[in-house]
Amino acid sequence: MKRKKSLKTIILLILAALLLVGAASCIVLAGNADVHSIENESVAAYIENVNYAEGDPSRIEEFTPETERRDRPAGYTVEFTPAAGQVEVLFRCLKGKCHPADIRAFTADGSAGRAVLTNLYPDAFYVYCVKSVNRILKLGTFRTIGQVRMLEVDGACNVRDIGGWKAGNGKIRYGKIFRGSELNGEHDFAVTEEGIAALREAGIGFEIDLRLDREVDMDKSEKDPIVSSALGEDTGYERISITSYLRPWTEDTGDGDGDPGEEAALNEEERELYRRVFRRIFDCVEQDIPVYIHCWAGADRTGTVCLLTEGILGVSASDLARDYELTTLAQAFGLRSKDSENYTKMMGYIESREGADLKEKIEGLFLELGFTREEIQSFRERMIA
Repeated sequence: MKRKKSLKTIILLILAALLLVGAASCIVLAGNADVHSIENESVAAYIENVNYAEGDPSRIEEFTPETERRDRPAGYTVEFTPAAGQVEVLFRCLKGKCHPADIRAFTADGSAGRAVLTNLYPDAFYVYCVKSVNRILKLGTFRTIGQVRMLEVDGACNVRDIGGWKAGNGKIRYGKIFRGSELNGEHDFAVTEEGIAALREAGIGFEIDLRLDREVDMDKSEKDPIVSSALGEDTGYERISITSYLRPWTEDTGDGDGDPGEEAALNEEERELYRRVFRRIFDCVEQDIPVYIHCWAGADRTGTVCLLTEGILGVSASDLARDYELTTLAQAFGLRSKDSENYTKMMGYIESREGADLKEKIEGLFLELGFTREEIQSFRERMIA
């Protein structure tokens, strides 16, 4: 037991020593390290080759395999000398936007001679160590590139950080707002302990649930209704049931039925729900609490919320469309194209509003919801690097 404890102490000292090296030394180490993209092949090709101009048709289907999911990150594979039993893998971000967890650790099958480090940040420098009971099997470094930070969350899908998109003269910060599918409920998702650990390691401190009553009543499974976060009692939770696309903003409900006066009243109620959603997002960001936003798929209701959130930060129309379309790669919810009727109607409505540019037009929506310009500016300052 003493030998095992001593070895772990040595490893921690090595990691600490690397952490304490000066900036110049860190740059040298990073320069000699492997370079790894956090984006999988489909995402990387899509981001590199697609930049929509007005009138361009959607291209997301070109980058979507027929069956394989591509909503997962590209993990960094560490190869080491095979060993009997389980091995412990430790890794840490030393330079760049780091994980909230101080040192991340997991066990792997030693006989495989390989382990995958996942849910990494881009533009960061990592050190890792693989150890068996009595010896260090591999110690190394690598640095990351890429933009779209997807997360591997066992039992969920379509999970990604909204950070990295250009916003005016800066970029949206990573680690602030996450979007994805439900974690539990009446559909086919049930986040596992490994999935919960992944989201907790990402720092998630609050869950905003956009689902309807019937999606959380759990009648089919004979379980109690969902009233708290799947991530644990120490994770904040609020369910605010909303609709998506144009429904909250205009009298166009998509079905052409209903009395206009009743529709207007309903829309006012739904706008109030959106006000609550954005108020919660603003409060989480102000308090530096990473927030996870989801409906069922993380596609339509979540997509509408994230589009408006990114839009008020100054993300371009092209990038709003690209983030929206990335949901297609989950292969679980069908095509999400910027050419769809729902998306084109919504963007057409936003473009028809008063304002010098897209950012200003979306700001008008937030002002109508009761937010002040000072609150909006404070949100931008906290969200944009």
